[in-house]
Amino acid sequence: MDEDFAALISALPLEQPRVVPTPAQLNAFQGKLPDILLNYWKDYGWGAFGDGLFWLVNPSEFTGVLNAWCQGLINTDGAFIIARGAFGKMIVWKKGYGKFMHIMPLEHTIFTFVENKHVLAGKEDFVFANMIGRVDQESVDFEDQNEKPLFRRALKKLGALGPDEMYAFEPTLSLGGSAQLSALVKVKMEEHLSFLAQLGETEVLHLDTTRFLR
Repeated sequence: MDEDFAALISALPLEQPRVVPTPAQLNAFQGKLPDILLNYWKDYGWGAFGDGLFWLVNPSEFTGVLNAWCQGLINTDGAFIIARGAFGKMIVWKKGYGKFMHIMPLEHTIFTFVENKHVLAGKEDFVFANMIGRVDQESVDFEDQNEKPLFRRALKKLGALGPDEMYAFEPTLSLGGSAQLSALVKVKMEEHLSFLAQLGETEVLHLDTTRFLR
């Protein structure tokens, strides 16, 4: 286990059970995603970390969701959703580019990023591992209207998430709902993400993080 993956499971312990990709599923993404990610899949499978706060996922199961959120807004050729959070946050990676987007469905916001210069220099595995090693409770949790993290309270109130579930607000924030524990519900993820994509306009914000790179 490399030190970056060890940092991830130190912050968010590996949960069981997990789905182990078949050789055909691994081969389908060979050359499309970082080799180190495929090795993580092979060794640790798809599944949850930190009681379901963070998940490594099968990108094939999120193709429809990615299209629903980005069609007409962003060209997603060569991009794949590789991870998601308990509140629907999705991390999108693009081969030869690096971290491409964060999709924040509850807030109707997409953050895009500039090309990573280290990825362009051929260090894609290094960059991906470094990104994974920085995932922690704070980076994936969702804050309520008082800027307090919700996940632990949601877990206690609603129970653990299944691989096809997420926490969401009812009514949704875009329809006047409020970000508070009493409004949280457990929903089927794919259906809810597709539903949210149809509500109102999605704001796209571009983040230039190159000034932080060495």
